[in-house]
Amino acid sequence: MYNYLIDFDRYRYPNLSRPTTTVGVKQLSERKAAESAWDAVGNAVIVPGTTLTVKLNGVRFERVVEYSADSNDTYEIAFLRGGKCVAMKTRGHLGNGGLTVTCLELRKSEVKQGYDTIVFIPTEGDNAYGVGHVLLK
Repeated sequence: MYNYLIDFDRYRYPNLSRPTTTVGVKQLSERKAAESAWDAVGNAVIVPGTTLTVKLNGVRFERVVEYSADSNDTYEIAFLRGGKCVAMKTRGHLGNGGLTVTCLELRKSEVKQGYDTIVFIPTEGDNAYGVGHVLLK
């Protein structure tokens, strides 16, 4: 009866309600080399306790997302459409320092309705979080 008043995603994905910094995908479109500095000019540094929201140019359906992130941290990566979560992945990065380049593959069922936003949510690490690039393939 009152279910329309409940924001189910807020309970299902509580980390999505953190404060966020928003950037356009164009700002992170330059591929960064593995092991380059996580906080280099042009990278998006994520303040502890917040998230990074990457706005895409319209609804996208690509199944592979290449990104670089600080190698010694773990991130939840949410794919949203119209503010609703359509897919959530957790990725830990093991590397020798600096950025690790990762290709994340989404299932067909996860991209069926498309996504217009990607959110990087740091969940574990050294409180020094950064994303270097995001490329859709």
